[in-house]
Amino acid sequence: MTETKTFNPSINEEMANKELERFMDTMGLDYDTEDLDVEDLKDFENKKKRLIKAICKRDLVINEKGEPVYTPKRGDYKDPLTFYEPSGRTMLAFDKRSNKEQVGQSYELLASITKTHAALFTKMNLSDLKICHTIASLFLAELT
Repeated sequence: MTETKTFNPSINEEMANKELERFMDTMGLDYDTEDLDVEDLKDFENKKKRLIKAICKRDLVINEKGEPVYTPKRGDYKDPLTFYEPSGRTMLAFDKRSNKEQVGQSYELLASITKTHAALFTKMNLSDLKICHTIASLFLAELT
């Protein structure tokens, strides 16, 4: 049996960057790098590059509300995930586990901002988790 692939045209890097900025503007995320030290700047640029690449491939889209929607490509979970703006409740969900349970904490955070369950992130491959964690890290950076 031959697998049918759907046509999913990519977008250019400039347009992807504009989409990423639209998401960050909508969510009130600061992307001004002027005050970042060298290490933080490198970290931010790596995150930005990862997300732009996913947008270019259309794995990550920014919906009309400015929310990122990621469709995992590998692993057992492949339904689109919308990332909603975190609230105080999000941080409480993140705080449910002890600091020794960092993976569990990150899954609780991802579940809260995607309005899903932490268990679904155990079904994802690392390549998909990286995108999800990168999106979440942009929200967390605003709290520090």
